[in-house]
Amino acid sequence: MGKLNKEGRSQANQYDKVWRENMQAAMPGIIQKVLKINILQSNVLPDKILITKQKEVDFLREVVDANNLKFILHIEIQVKNEPEMVYRMAEYRIMVERLYRLPVKQYVIYIGEGRSNMVSFLHSEGLHFEYNLISFSQISYRLFLSSERPEERMLAVLANFNEEDPEAVISTVLRKVRQAAESDFAENKYLRQLRILIQLRNLTKEFDNAMEHVSVFFKEEKDPFFQKGVRKGIEQGIEQGIDLKNHEFVRNLTTQLGLSDDQAAGVANVSVEFVKEIRSAIAPK
Repeated sequence: MGKLNKEGRSQANQYDKVWRENMQAAMPGIIQKVLKINILQSNVLPDKILITKQKEVDFLREVVDANNLKFILHIEIQVKNEPEMVYRMAEYRIMVERLYRLPVKQYVIYIGEGRSNMVSFLHSEGLHFEYNLISFSQISYRLFLSSERPEERMLAVLANFNEEDPEAVISTVLRKVRQAAESDFAENKYLRQLRILIQLRNLTKEFDNAMEHVSVFFKEEKDPFFQKGVRKGIEQGIEQGIDLKNHEFVRNLTTQLGLSDDQAAGVANVSVEFVKEIRSAIAPK
């Protein structure tokens, strides 16, 4: 990655951390759907290559595809356009091919905003080199939502929304990710990761709004969006002069914000029994 200021490096590290955490689960789908490679067999290779100097790569596998061709698959993930990327990839190519003596297929996947402007070829006297450059922003978000894996579904927020309303798309992604999460712990982890990834598209406001619309799915008490909704409900009640023991206020706490009986009772300063009576009254018969 090119030179970044301290804040830029911190953000890049966050994005890199998300990719590292989800790489094993998300990459098979990316390879099949985006790179169009049908792998029958795969062996993990060390991501640190040491010949005369050590280089760390994002993804390196020895694979056999559906045509029974064996080769080294090398993938790099880029958040920013890097002017020196073509030289990095050429250096990786020589080192990997020298080490494993197999054909090498290289891909740079750009997850930043817009289309990448990185140079993907190097043609000079006696040297002809190129790698495959793919921009996530040019791929339909629906491609990733079709996956069964939440790590892959998350990538939809980095893809092309096809001129659809960003808030509506993000709401769909949130619901799809939640449906695929195996536990509350995993669900909250994916939610935190989505908040990081969405910054790459400058859609934080739309993400906040979408979170409020699907807040019933995310009831974790320590979640800042959850707390924001609770505060908002209290402030609205005070501004409108609503008695905190009013049935409508307690009902909104349980239905719109998704609070539990204990949580709603604490916010409205009423008994848990009072909340349960309201919940029972509005429950479908």
